[in-house]
Amino acid sequence: MLLFQRQHIHMPNGSRHAVISTDPAADNAFIIELNAPLALPTKHSYTWLCANTSDADSNEFELRLAVASKFASARRIVRKDLAWERIAPLVADPMVLDEKSRWKLIHERAGAIECSPVTLLKDLRRYWQGGLCQDALLGNFDKCGIAKAGVPRGRGRPPTKPGRKKYAASQADFENFESVIRGFYLKEKSVFHSIPDAVQYLYEKHYFYTDGNGKRFVLGEGEKPTQKQFEYYLRKNFSREVRIRSRHGDKTFERNHRPVLGTITEACRGVGHIYEMDATIADQHLVSKWNRADLIGRPVVYYIVDRKSTLIVGYYIGLENASWAAALQALFSIVDDKEALCRRLNLPYDPEDWPAHGILGLEIYMDRGEGIGRESTKLCSGTQTTVTNLPSLRPDWKPLAEGSFAWMHRAICVQVPGYNAASVAGKRRAKDHGLDATLTLDEFEAIVVHNIIMRNRQIRASHQMTPAQIASRVEPSPINIWNHDVVANAGYLSRYSANALRLKLLPGAPADVDEKGILVNGCYYLPETVDRRSWIVQGAQCTLPVKVSYDMRRVDKIYVHDEKEPGGYFIAELGPRSKHYAGLSVDEVAYVQYVEAGLKAPSRLSKAQTLMEAHNHARPVLERAKQETDAAMAGKRRSGRRKNVVQARGEALDNERDARAVPSPATDASQQPTTPELAPNNVVSLRSNKHDPTQAAQDSTTPAAPPSTAAERARRLREQMLNG
Repeated sequence: MLLFQRQHIHMPNGSRHAVISTDPAADNAFIIELNAPLALPTKHSYTWLCANTSDADSNEFELRLAVASKFASARRIVRKDLAWERIAPLVADPMVLDEKSRWKLIHERAGAIECSPVTLLKDLRRYWQGGLCQDALLGNFDKCGIAKAGVPRGRGRPPTKPGRKKYAASQADFENFESVIRGFYLKEKSVFHSIPDAVQYLYEKHYFYTDGNGKRFVLGEGEKPTQKQFEYYLRKNFSREVRIRSRHGDKTFERNHRPVLGTITEACRGVGHIYEMDATIADQHLVSKWNRADLIGRPVVYYIVDRKSTLIVGYYIGLENASWAAALQALFSIVDDKEALCRRLNLPYDPEDWPAHGILGLEIYMDRGEGIGRESTKLCSGTQTTVTNLPSLRPDWKPLAEGSFAWMHRAICVQVPGYNAASVAGKRRAKDHGLDATLTLDEFEAIVVHNIIMRNRQIRASHQMTPAQIASRVEPSPINIWNHDVVANAGYLSRYSANALRLKLLPGAPADVDEKGILVNGCYYLPETVDRRSWIVQGAQCTLPVKVSYDMRRVDKIYVHDEKEPGGYFIAELGPRSKHYAGLSVDEVAYVQYVEAGLKAPSRLSKAQTLMEAHNHARPVLERAKQETDAAMAGKRRSGRRKNVVQARGEALDNERDARAVPSPATDASQQPTTPELAPNNVVSLRSNKHDPTQAAQDSTTPAAPPSTAAERARRLREQMLNG
């Protein structure tokens, strides 16, 4: 191995040396140990060094020296120039390397410049160990004043403030600092523990004395560490990241304090790849469109934003709470008819304003509340979209959707009445601007949709453009960026129709068809078309299973799947049996039916109790009747009981008519009618002698008494007519 100047080598004992000079012809070389603070050049055999040493990598040393010299301060450069001026003549003389002549040359130079020989020796050592260059003589001010490990520092200058005394912290104090910091200040959920609180806890735990009465007192000034010493140790030994993560949690650090090293578009392949979806409650108060004097509160707003182009591709504005049902409406807005939307909101329609119509993103970032349920899996299985559920408390993972809400509020806060910012509403005695609301839900939606169109057209100075976009002279607006990049990304994007997406994403359930209609979710439905009513007739014979889709928000209509239909489905409406559920949601119907079932739950017990009371009342009557019947049937045959049924029934009928139809004699003459005309409801009892020959003979032989009154004559006449 050849040896060169400034080369680092490893000696057989493992020590690291630097080569100062070599003379292969004379077979000698001078080297110096690098890690020894008092090292001096030593002379060795060049041949022996080549044979018994190994090369050591000096790149790290060279790089550190290069960086130090490049960014050296003016004071360090001045210190270097002074040192080089002192040792330059010595470095030029090779005899300074020989230990026999070294001290003589150093003393002569020290006397010439009136400098200490020790200073010259230190400068020479730094020059030899630093790579034989002037930059090795730069001032090392960063190493000044550093105490040795385990050795307490000096007390420093005396304090100037009254009542303050000096205190030198020791290793025992550092251990106390460590225990209090880890056990109190950085403990989980210690966000309310401040540094003064930690110092007070330190004093109460480690720096106190107890008097003869057992009372504890904190040590005085000069006998305990100060808050400044504690804070210095804390910041010196615990980084800012460690302090924030320990006190506030990992999510808080990642959300508010993490380093932002890249952009959100780095992992995005292009437009349509990642959509961000988020919801908020707008700070705008609304009124009822049926009575503007009634407030209806604040609406829920959903935004769906394309990450690559920042284009707002979908939205929802309504009164539904943040849920999958509301998120569905935001997804449906991507595929809904935009011309009909603009016509409903009285806005000008331009198809160029909706370049992402019908295109679902390959990935949709949404919160766990909406996207973690089983219904969201239909979006993944029925389309090419993947739902990514973001962790809680991480709005920085969907910053475009979050930022769109702030933009929406800035756009309406100045001129729209009823805007009441959350920062103002929470203040004490703040004016409630929500009482000034004048907009209905449709009017507010029209304003927001118009602002969405304008925002998608707006040129963004903050947008990071690609070289291809710059070369194509694309104006950095969301619409222009989408139209430019969608050409290259159309191969992996898909367009969906409104009806197809609705049937894919709406909840589905099996239903039964019987004679009452199509039963699903506790409601009966009937098809809109008459030709489908044949299902009901067939269901009366045997129940037919069908599949339906429905909207959780309203039970008024359902989609019945049928392959024979051109679109694969037909619509059924609530039947007469379930019309009272119109306008309710599925959950509301379930609740109503639950309450109804609770009210009817005692019916079984009530029915049983009623039957028992009826049986208890009839039992003594039956027992008495049985006894009397047994006494009447004594000595008679059971089969002969039907012999006189007709005669007995006639007698019973006459007795019933006499008891119920003929009024009792009136005690007051004024209440007794004198003619049938005055008593139209008077019923005359007719006796039938048709089946009684004895009575008939008696009646034929006995002369009839002449009728005394008109009523008697009418009764006789009617009796003769009925009896023939």
